[in-house]
Amino acid sequence: MRLKSFFRFLILLTLFLFSSHIFAYPTYIRLNYSSCLACHQSAEGGGSLSAYGKGIAYTESYLSREYTATKENSFLNFEGKMEHSLEARVMVLERLYDYSGNKTRIFPMQLDYTNSIKWKKDLRQEITFAVAPNTARQKGVDSDTAKQSSWINRLYLRTFKLDYSIDKNNHLVFGGSNLPMGLHLIDHTAYVRERNRLGVSDVPIQVQYLRLNKQWQQTYLLFAPNPSDNIANRESGFATKQEFFLMPNLVLGPQTLLAFGKSINRGLLGAFTKWGAGPWAIMSELDFTKREIKNSKMKFDQWSSLIEAHYFIQEYFRTSLGVQFLKVDSPFSEKEELYTFNNEFKFSPHVSFIVEYRQKSTDLLLEKTLFGQIFLNWW
Repeated sequence: MRLKSFFRFLILLTLFLFSSHIFAYPTYIRLNYSSCLACHQSAEGGGSLSAYGKGIAYTESYLSREYTATKENSFLNFEGKMEHSLEARVMVLERLYDYSGNKTRIFPMQLDYTNSIKWKKDLRQEITFAVAPNTARQKGVDSDTAKQSSWINRLYLRTFKLDYSIDKNNHLVFGGSNLPMGLHLIDHTAYVRERNRLGVSDVPIQVQYLRLNKQWQQTYLLFAPNPSDNIANRESGFATKQEFFLMPNLVLGPQTLLAFGKSINRGLLGAFTKWGAGPWAIMSELDFTKREIKNSKMKFDQWSSLIEAHYFIQEYFRTSLGVQFLKVDSPFSEKEELYTFNNEFKFSPHVSFIVEYRQKSTDLLLEKTLFGQIFLNWW
């Protein structure tokens, strides 16, 4: 048993030594980039990197070197107008202790292909195809169920949008993607994401209007159900998000959302902060959500929060501590606390890794988990 645990630890250690994770948010706020447009082609962040963003990725890795943009025209880049990127993630998960027992899994977590085309100087299209994570294989699964878990059956359209630049300070975005709310965290299991319908498969159809300058960025959006959504989960509504760049390394922002669904209506009021100085970066978010069950007119409240402190030992190596809280009122009473400690190492612009320890506690259980993730990306 000890030998088996040793080999599991050795796998995690090997991954830690040779890979790393993308830590854009803590990096850019430390380097006084308050707006996502500094490194991304989209004002809301995420998706395709600009040439400058690729340069930052090259210089902030262990195998750092200068990035040289290529202007070669070919069939693959549509005469210089098209860009491709591929992202993959593999996870090794070790449950150190919980009430279900000790368990280790190694599985693919993410596979995304993104295609970006700049049709005109002011019009850009972006599409991302993704493969959803497979569920754990259980003994006794019949062949029909096994077929349903093949990657082709888990393929879905994560992002499809048109970004029109009216001018350098005003943008219109049409299509489907995650709502651009809060810190826009990579971790889709964070309470502020998962419990506010910002999961990987929550891709509503939306129209966004973005206004930005050196002092602030404002986002106003209308959203409607994606045709692929389960009928019971479909909702429409509107949301706003404000970001105030009080200093180059300090961002404060409130956000609101009102959604009307088939079975539940919900309203959200939240705020988030991003701050960085020297080797330090701190991010936080607090969201209050009120839900109403339409059939019974029953209402209940939810609070979700997150705070993370990051310290960069080197530009390519970061350690961080995080705390998350979740509280849901009756009749769906829940109270959870999550504490995290992780180390991230960016080995190269295309290979990165995170190893993280998590401890989650509720009124009924205590769960301790150690996991490592390899991130591979190509662009």
